[in-house]
Amino acid sequence: MSIELTSGRVDVAGPRAAQDLFHVNGWSDGLPVVPPTRELVEEFITTPMLDPGEVVVRLREQSRTITVEQIAVNAVAAG
Repeated sequence: MSIELTSGRVDVAGPRAAQDLFHVNGWSDGLPVVPPTRELVEEFITTPMLDPGEVVVRLREQSRTITVEQIAVNAVAAG
């Protein structure tokens, strides 16, 4: 099953390059990262049958919303 994901994508040469990308951009606390591939993020979202665009949290002070998809990307990366 393919779902519509809206997060930006970055192509990297492999898992080591993904680790380096996360560190360079400050997206990691230094621990190993599981590259959040489309397939892993889709599995994370579709297993409980969630809508990737569903807003889970509204951060009024930052004028931001956090969606199921964004949480899935971060959860996959955290392992």
